[in-house]
Amino acid sequence: MKKILAALLIACTWMTSASHAADYPTRRVTVVVPFTPGGSNDAIGRFLAQKLSEDWGQPVVVENRPGAGSSLGASLVAKSPPDGYTLLIGSTSYATNAAIKSDLTFDPVKDLVPISMVGANVVGIIAGSRVPMNSLTDLVREAKSQPIYYATSGVGSFQHFNGLLLNEVLGINMTAVSYGGGTEGLVDLIGGRVDLYIAGLGVVQPALEAGAKNLAILSPQRSEAMPDVPTTAEAGYPEAVAQNYWSIFVPNGTPEEVIVKIHEGVQKAMHSEDGRKFLKGLFGEPSNMTSEEVRTYVKREIEYWVELAKKNGIIEMQ
Repeated sequence: MKKILAALLIACTWMTSASHAADYPTRRVTVVVPFTPGGSNDAIGRFLAQKLSEDWGQPVVVENRPGAGSSLGASLVAKSPPDGYTLLIGSTSYATNAAIKSDLTFDPVKDLVPISMVGANVVGIIAGSRVPMNSLTDLVREAKSQPIYYATSGVGSFQHFNGLLLNEVLGINMTAVSYGGGTEGLVDLIGGRVDLYIAGLGVVQPALEAGAKNLAILSPQRSEAMPDVPTTAEAGYPEAVAQNYWSIFVPNGTPEEVIVKIHEGVQKAMHSEDGRKFLKGLFGEPSNMTSEEVRTYVKREIEYWVELAKKNGIIEMQ
């Protein structure tokens, strides 16, 4: 009799949970932005929160939880109940943190699940004036004849990994120069004190407006934002591909019905006329990836960056 009652209790609990999942959301949803207000992650989080709130008829609010290179906010969401009421806006830093940080308080592969790509923009290889370069071919030639320095916002940052990627694929040996933030690196690029900055088009736009040159984008196809800029694939390096992306993550164990609802809401918001216009302002575009494709993409990216970090001896850097 006890076994029967236990089975009935489990069944009732499951049915109640399933019912709640089908009605999702029935209360406030929090979108955690693991950065300070003002950046692209924060802007996307607030835009998306507004659109989801309008669509769902429930308040969707943004909570900024910066710290530890964005891993503080990620840890908070990883440890929250898997019910869809606490979401994370994750970006490329999510994968780079997984590659270099040995002290994360959560498992970036098992504890959090990427379920919807909010949008992405391509990465440009931006050259300053110290060394005359107008193409990827010029970069390879110059890098084999003299030192080439590229700016990063720190060891293990996305800019750092982009440079390591180019070193590996192009067969060159550029030197990374770390700065406290992206702005300082861009200033030195414009001033001719470093040679390259490799980051999303939205980040490097000030340097381009100041006269820096976009040698190529790390993409298999040209970007709508800069259709005249050639790709790394066109230059003969199809493996030199990277993008700056933003994705929604939820705790592992979140009901599939809730995941479907969130994914559909995100896609509806970002593929709307307002969503496309908003992303265009960040030199980005909406994604057509399914939830399963997003999971596969992020997992593969983490694996690649982990391997690249190991090859370059930065796996334990904090």
